[in-house]
Amino acid sequence: MTESTDLLAQMWPRLDTLAEQVAELRGHTAGAGGTTSGSDDGPVRGVVWENLTADQAVEEWTRLAAWVADVLGPWYDWRRGHLPDCWALHRPVVRRLSALHTAYLAAHTGPAASAAASADWHDRWLPHTQGLILGEEPLAGSRRQLNERSGLEWNCEPGRHDGADAAGRPLVTDDGRPLTGKVTRKAPGKDRHGSDTIQVVWDPIHPDHWAPFWRRAVDQDVAERRAREAG
Repeated sequence: MTESTDLLAQMWPRLDTLAEQVAELRGHTAGAGGTTSGSDDGPVRGVVWENLTADQAVEEWTRLAAWVADVLGPWYDWRRGHLPDCWALHRPVVRRLSALHTAYLAAHTGPAASAAASADWHDRWLPHTQGLILGEEPLAGSRRQLNERSGLEWNCEPGRHDGADAAGRPLVTDDGRPLTGKVTRKAPGKDRHGSDTIQVVWDPIHPDHWAPFWRRAVDQDVAERRAREAG
């Protein structure tokens, strides 16, 4: 963990707040012209993640994170029970989100962008990816879809990756047992069932929730790439 923390500190300067870090991610994206692969004049190409250098991976992770923060969360109302906070630690999910991002850029900003391409993205690629990643039901549905389609098995709840927090520390109760059960927060008022709490699976995705897991995923991925490059 110490080595991982040191590596991440070299990649980004320390920031006082998470909001500032997300703003920096968006700045990187704007500076890169909001594109994935290819020039502004050429076609938008998909990301071949396995072939990226460490530096290229940092750029792609940053662009993807900014897009999830700026587009999927606020404009498409994806929920934490559908897309887990730890999505960045699940590589099949990263690949599918990356492909969706590339298709989005091609339909809206590339040389082939058009009203028809935008409509096709909304009517075809977005719901297709939602079906593969999100499922029809929070958590249980997403697990089922991922297990069947991607071969991915997980034990994730909002704020938990395989029973651990973003730093990889097991979450346990006061008596040392694994922390399980539904994650809730206090409701601003009684919900429609008269409860004082709300299951956070219905909260919209937000960088406040997933950025710590994203940073861990980037840290691990870049460290692996640096090691390969070092021979």
